[in-house]
Amino acid sequence: MQFPQQYPGKMLYTHFHSFASLHAVPVARIREMEACQLPTEPIRCVIRELDVSNLKKEELLQLNDLIDGYNKDLAFLMEELHKRANRRFCHSQRFTEWRMQLRREHKKAHALLTPDQQKTHLLSKGGVQGKVWKTALEDACSSMERYWRAIQVAVHDELRDKAFYSKLNDAEKYYVACLLSKAGSTFFDMLDGKSPKLTLPKKLKGKVADRRNLCRKVRATVRAHSRRLPRHGIDRSCSLTTECYSVQRDSEGNQTLKVITKKPRSRLSIPVKGKGLIDKTIKIIRDGGRFFLHIPLKTHVVPLKNIPAAPPAAGKPTLHCTALDMGYTEVFTDDAGHFYGADLGKTQNAIGRKMDALYRERNKWHARYRNATDCKTKLNIRRFNLGRKKLEAFERRARATLDCLVNRAINEIMERRPSSVYLIERFGRQFNFDGLSKRTKRKLSSWIRGTIEERFLFKASVHGAKVVYVPASYSSRRCPVCGYVHKSNRNDDSFVCKDCGHRAQSDANGAVNLLLAAHDKDITKFMTKESVKTVYRKEYEKECKRRGATPKEA
Repeated sequence: MQFPQQYPGKMLYTHFHSFASLHAVPVARIREMEACQLPTEPIRCVIRELDVSNLKKEELLQLNDLIDGYNKDLAFLMEELHKRANRRFCHSQRFTEWRMQLRREHKKAHALLTPDQQKTHLLSKGGVQGKVWKTALEDACSSMERYWRAIQVAVHDELRDKAFYSKLNDAEKYYVACLLSKAGSTFFDMLDGKSPKLTLPKKLKGKVADRRNLCRKVRATVRAHSRRLPRHGIDRSCSLTTECYSVQRDSEGNQTLKVITKKPRSRLSIPVKGKGLIDKTIKIIRDGGRFFLHIPLKTHVVPLKNIPAAPPAAGKPTLHCTALDMGYTEVFTDDAGHFYGADLGKTQNAIGRKMDALYRERNKWHARYRNATDCKTKLNIRRFNLGRKKLEAFERRARATLDCLVNRAINEIMERRPSSVYLIERFGRQFNFDGLSKRTKRKLSSWIRGTIEERFLFKASVHGAKVVYVPASYSSRRCPVCGYVHKSNRNDDSFVCKDCGHRAQSDANGAVNLLLAAHDKDITKFMTKESVKTVYRKEYEKECKRRGATPKEA
């Protein structure tokens, strides 16, 4: 793209005299648009296998009992947190208050029992020691807090799209944001039917005229999103704090994990394969007959090298930004038209076809199993044709293949396009897998979207780069030269503007529009599609007026 001479106006390609100025976004705009705060010390998970080959049958049973007991407690405590009286304990450090309350209630009930009954009346439903029970309680509270935070984010996004929200003044919008800012007392008071009174900043325009009606609307939306509360699933993991285990080393550096058991003052010694630090809260994962240790470790930030200089804009500091468009056939396309992970579409289709074939075959055997009348035939079908080991092994390999592809693509981005800020669209796209079953589509789509988001945010935090979500509405249909927005502008991988004739690769064109949106002060973080379209239309009409042309219909 050739950059014409710069002139004042809205944010189009023609408003920048060089690629350097196009990629230099003011720091103030980055702060306005920044959607996620990345940790300065990101956490990575190291996985090591426990060597249980030399454990006795009784010792292996002790390890399985520990995991089963922990999960029984976790399931019970999560069910208790579903109750209105207990749900507010999940927030922050209030789990300590709930822990003391449960202990007092148990002690009171324990005193009313006979000596024989007291022996079987334990605080832990799974029969584990108090240290493990305490860890299960903290995990249950953490899981429920994450659930309510996810609900709050989804509700806030939905409310912004409703007609009544656009009519609220600044104070009322701030009030709604405070209700949905954290899973604390204010939020749960609102859920309990109250209308919390909050102290609002004096600089906000307007007042909260009808708190009761506003809380009613927020509460109804929250309840619509929270009809299915989370419940504990498969019993396969157990979290242990440093007081529940210790690590011993021999002269050769080999490590042995001494794990707490259900029996007081008795620990189980398990050799750990590999070498490395074992610290903080760890997890023991049971996978079939094998056991793995998940160890969270801090990763030091390694800043990216050779980041291009960002020239100041109107005397204000800027940061060098790179815009990335997430695709289906490739992982990302940058604003310069470079593709990363170009084999993504081909790999996903191959995996999807194989997965669909496996599911169809299993469905046939399920039908035979239901229709069979002979018990021996049913047993054989269940044993040899409906087992999950092979299917789960294939899914693990498929997911690992996609993970490797995504990792390589993101590493290439960091190496080829080092930047202080990466501008991306919000990860909400449902991939289109034509010809595959609905079950396969859902699974593949959740795999790839979750992997790309988690890996990109982690790698950005490792390199100290910011990640900014930009409204992606109409980015694939908008011409970055004249601003004309129309669905006929894009035809698969080709973009041709029906007004000025600008041609580009469609994904690269979308990335450029994300970059331009980061410059435009009229584009804000949580704009609706209609609002974005209105801004783009005004921009296009202004450009037509400058050129002396007649605007085309949208």
